[in-house]
Parts: sequence; structure tokens; C-alpha cells
Amino acid sequence: MKNFFYVQEISIGIVLSSKDWIRSLSFSPDEKTLATAGLYGAVLWNWRAQKIIPGWPTEGSGARLNVVTFFPDGHAAAIGGNDGLKIVNATTGDIEYPQPTQGDMNDMITALAISPDSRYVVIGSKLGNGEIGVLHVASGELEAPLIGHSRTITSLTFSATGEWLISSSADSTIRIWDMDSRRTTMVFKGHESGVSSVSLFSNESRAISAGMDQGILEWNLNAPLPPFREHLLDERVEQVVFSADSGSFYTINKKGSVGIWDVQTLEKQQSLSPELGNRSSIILSPDGNHLIVGTGSGQLWELGAGGLQVVVPQSTGSGRIRPVGFLADGKSLVALEPTNTISLWNTKTWKMRRSEKTSRKIKFLGSNWDIYAIPQESDVLLYPSGAELVWWDLEQSKELAHFPVNSQFPGNIAVSPTEPLLASAARGDFIALWNWQTREFEARWRGPKAFNGVAFSPDGRRLVTGSRGKGAFMLWDASTRPIQEIARFGSSSMDLTTVQFSPDGNTICGIDINGNAYFFQAPSLDSIDRGHTTSKGGNAMNPSP
Repeated sequence: MKNFFYVQEISIGIVLSSKDWIRSLSFSPDEKTLATAGLYGAVLWNWRAQKIIPGWPTEGSGARLNVVTFFPDGHAAAIGGNDGLKIVNATTGDIEYPQPTQGDMNDMITALAISPDSRYVVIGSKLGNGEIGVLHVASGELEAPLIGHSRTITSLTFSATGEWLISSSADSTIRIWDMDSRRTTMVFKGHESGVSSVSLFSNESRAISAGMDQGILEWNLNAPLPPFREHLLDERVEQVVFSADSGSFYTINKKGSVGIWDVQTLEKQQSLSPELGNRSSIILSPDGNHLIVGTGSGQLWELGAGGLQVVVPQSTGSGRIRPVGFLADGKSLVALEPTNTISLWNTKTWKMRRSEKTSRKIKFLGSNWDIYAIPQESDVLLYPSGAELVWWDLEQSKELAHFPVNSQFPGNIAVSPTEPLLASAARGDFIALWNWQTREFEARWRGPKAFNGVAFSPDGRRLVTGSRGKGAFMLWDASTRPIQEIARFGSSSMDLTTVQFSPDGNTICGIDINGNAYFFQAPSLDSIDRGHTTSKGGNAMNPSP
């Protein structure tokens, strides 16, 4: 079957001849002046007279320029390329803001947009880490960047009011940004490869995107957001531990009082006695049948049919004991003590199997810091010691390896239940990803705040992180490389120390530094795609061929 193409004859009016390869052009608001940017510089044209307006210092400069756009009032144009950003007065040719810009924004500017009130220029680059720079024009200072994309920014467009921004990236996503809070409000995924451009409809309820996969997709910008409804527990607690069936959860507070709660109603079903004192912590056995409490006085308690019962009256003379996991056979509890001691306990007889003092200091934080991990079906304990993470063989009682993965302050760590992946939260706004079996570094990505909490979903496809401020919770697609942010939620009052998923993956819980426990419904990746992409139906529009 042959393909037929129909060409409509058009009337050609004004034609300008340029010696340069034009990569971008922009009309002034009064449509009298045209700015072009290309391989050899930027040129200003008198559109009606079909002549170059002399005086622009960027003409013939040899700088490869990628994008040019006029300010809404027409007084100047912003120009970006491989030598940074310039704001050039359209009348005098004076440079009002010269390059170089700061940080990664020097790395080949690929996209620019100017807010309708001319207050901000937003800047996308090629070689940076996907951040969108925000320049405050009056002060000439770069404000906090927009963080979420992971690769080249390909297009930027403000809404008519300037309240939000839409961006596209080579990371295959489109994002909507609230310019007041500087956070992502929606993420659209549907292209099989990078998104090269996105354009808004006049009513701004829809957008069209072009992808490097040769697809053109139409998006519904009014699609409903995932239901991140916050529920606050009416008691301050140190820890939350979900039951195996996710129908209930256990808590322990600063006094060492253990409670049992219903997940659906968040109402306490039972308060257990006695109070076990300050610095107590809880852990649930792998089969979900045994809740074990370690106390600040070195005792181990177990929740059985008759309630809480002491099973180890005094572990050692070191005081506090903290249960942190189980061996692969599920029959031995692993516990830590402040004397840098790792002990193993038979959970049937409650006799100590082994106790070993390590040569490296074991950091002890509050009960609501998950800084220790034992991967499923392994006998390896991972724990921080200063700026390093230690791999400890529990059966052989010896150190396997240690690597610098953090600052001196240990953030939380988490292991994936489906892959040999270790996520480590680090001071400095970074999450690092390691293969805990090969002990090889895999990835690192940055967020807007210093991370404290981190946890994988039960299917290993999602990752939740906790920090401080608006968007305290961040949800990530852990199945992609690079890692992609899905959503942010939470309020500025949160200063999270730990986060976790329920075993069924439907609930996210986080505890802040004051003991407030927050609960959110956790959407799956499939439900997010149904609500946010064109290619999988749901609330989105059908893709165009």
C-alpha cells in the first residue's frame, strides 16, 4: 500500500536569509522584532524591514546558542547556550545579566522560559542532574532549583498566570510544577523514550507532547491526583510495626507502652502492660507471630497469648538491648548493645547463641531510626559506623567489608525485598543505591531536602523517602534507571525520621522527630500510570498517531 502526502500551496511573504543554522527564534510581543539563536550566536532582526539590527554583542561570537525568548514586556531577551545565560536589552544591546550562571546551569542550556510577570527565568540544561534553575531577575540570584527530572530538560512553559510550569525531559517524563511551593504536583509518563517538547492548549487543560519515540501524545492536565490523604495517629509513638496481614499495627511510646491498632480506623484496640521504660524498641518475627521488645535496661520481652512476658531478664551488664532482625532461618534474633556487641538469641529457648564485640563502633540512635538492616534470606547485618557502612557476617561473626557511604551522621538504610539493592539516606540531600551482595555502587540521586528515612515497597518497585518540610514524603519509581520521582506529599510541619510501607504495600507510614505518626494511602505504579499517562487509559487522553 502506497502512502500519499498532500501539500497545500501557500503564499510566502517575508523571507529572511541567515548564514547561520537557526536553532531557536522568538518574536517580540509587538511582533516588530525577531530574535534568532544558532551555532554562531544570536541575531536581532527588524522583521518588517528584513534587516539585522546591529549592536547585539552575541552576534558572531562563536558561542553555540540553543534557545532565545523575549521577556513579556519586550524590553529584553534571554539567550542560552554552551556559555551560560545572557539577558540582553533589545534596544541598547547591553547585557543585563551575563554568563556564567551558577553550578550546573553552565552545562549547555537547552530550555528557557520567562514568567508572565518577568520576575523569573527558569533554566534547563543538558549536562546537569536534571535540575531546573530559577533565576530571580531583579536580584540576579539563582534561587532553589526545581528538583525531580534526572536528565536533559528539553522544554519549559509557564501557565498564563505564572502559577505553574510544565517541563519535559529526556528522562521520558513531563512534570507540572507549583511555582509557589516549588514542588511537582503531577508527573506524566507515557513516551517510551525521552520527551523532546511539550505545548499547552489555549485553555491550559490539555497539552501535546512529542517524544523521541516518534509519538505525539495528548495529556489531560486535569486528571485527578493520587489520594494522598493524611491521617495522624492521636498518640505520639517511637515506632510503628505492621502486622503480617497489614490489618493492624503495633506501637511503642517513650514510656515503653505497647499498643495494638487497627489500620483502617487508626483506633487503638488494646494497650499492653507493663510499661517497659524509655529507650525500648519493638520488632516482629518473620512469620508475624511474635512481637519482641528490647528495653533500655537490657531485657527482652515477648508478646504471647498471655500478654507481654519477660523472656530474658538481663542480657548483659551493658544496659540497653535493641533487636534489629532475624537470621535467614527465622529462629535466631539479632540484637545490638551499646558496647558494640552483636548477640544472637534462640527464639525458642531464649538462650544466647553467640555474642561478639566488634572492632567498629555501632551507632545507637532513637528507636525510630532504621539504621540497621538484614536482607531477607541472608545472614548479613548492615550497620553504620561513622561515615562507613559495615557488612557483618552473623553466622561467622566477622566483618566482610566496609565502605564510605555517608557523612558522619548515619541516615536510615533499607534493603529491597526482591533485588540485592541497598538504599542509604545521606546528609547532603542524597540517596545512594548499592548492590549489597557485590558491594558495588549503583546510583545516587538528589532531592530537595536532607533525607532521613528510606524504605522499599514489598514489590521492590517503589521507594519512599522522608525528610523535612513541604513534600516531606517523596515517592520514587525504583524500577527505572535513573530513579524517577513519582510524587511528593506531606506538610511543612513534618521532620521525618523514619518511613515504611505496610506488608501489602497499600499504606505508607512516617514518624517525625516529635513522635507524630502519619499514615497515607500508597498508590501502586500501575494506578499512578492509569491516572497520569496517555498510553494506559484511565483519566488521560488517547495518544495521537
